[in-house]
Amino acid sequence: MSEYAEDCAGVFTSDAHRQVIGHLSQPTDEFAYPLALVCARVYPSVVAPADVERILAEAAAEGLAECVDGGWRMTADGFALLTGPIANEPPPDAVPTGPALVGSAVPIPTKESK
Repeated sequence: MSEYAEDCAGVFTSDAHRQVIGHLSQPTDEFAYPLALVCARVYPSVVAPADVERILAEAAAEGLAECVDGGWRMTADGFALLTGPIANEPPPDAVPTGPALVGSAVPIPTKESK
């Protein structure tokens, strides 16, 4: 059980893990972000800098991130997990179709409907 909020997609250890990994350079990049830059990118909206290093170590142990020349980037597995299907994705027929409703149950008139 993580001390952080649950990952809404249901694939990462926590939402903080998802966001930290999402702020890393991609596996195809020829550079990796230094720890200080990763901390600056996610603090204070996600976690404190002290937690970032722990989350990166956990992500590295899971094969989702790697330390390269003193910087951090996501691995191909981390990128695939970040950009792949989510565990609790609704089936395609569960998504409503039709005109958007804003604050009421009455469709907003369009030029065509006038």
